[in-house]
Amino acid sequence: MLPEFKSRTIRAGSNAKTVKGDSVYQTAIMYLAPHRASGAGNVCPSAELAGCIVGCLFKAGRAAFTPSINPARVAKTQRYFENRGAFMAELVRDIGAFVRHCNKIEVLPAVRLNGTSDIQWEVGHPCVRNGMLYASLFEAFPEVVFYDYTKIMKRAYRDLPVNY
Repeated sequence: MLPEFKSRTIRAGSNAKTVKGDSVYQTAIMYLAPHRASGAGNVCPSAELAGCIVGCLFKAGRAAFTPSINPARVAKTQRYFENRGAFMAELVRDIGAFVRHCNKIEVLPAVRLNGTSDIQWEVGHPCVRNGMLYASLFEAFPEVVFYDYTKIMKRAYRDLPVNY
């Protein structure tokens, strides 16, 4: 089993499903407060149409047994809505640290940004890495494989970055 990675935005090595695949890759996931659970905005715009609000994983797994998890997810989601630039800087810092962690343990980094959200990270999320402005995290981190599940149909037909 690979060593865990923990940061304020993403975590790796503690998800029961992803650790099964930890060998060539290690996967870090970001969990936010889904739909409108943060009170700050909606991170799952198709949740009502898809009918997935009641069955959402927000209160499943460790979150069902660890009282501090969901308040932390709510706070993280509120940070996302209240100061997008600062949130993106924090996420860039954490993904960079995760890349270094993966290099140290000699695995490839994979990141799932939407663990309990459905944000269109490929549009409207510029970021700065090493002093350079990028249109998205995918451009800023070409060495990372990003993946997601979505209920937003237009995303399936959009040209996506090669590492997404």
